[in-house]
Amino acid sequence: MNIELYDKIKKLYLKYHKEKTWNHVNDVAKEAKKLAIQYHLNIEKCTITALNVR
Repeated sequence: MNIELYDKIKKLYLKYHKEKTWNHVNDVAKEAKKLAIQYHLNIEKCTITALNVR
């Protein structure tokens, strides 16, 4: 995944003191990556989508 985009999303959550939300979203993104691998989907697209769901 694009590290720059990942960092921007993380900084946005932390800027507004949403550490718990960031941790949850990051966990969801990790699971999305596993599912993408399992179902032969685009890993980057699945991860980015999971990071942007609030």
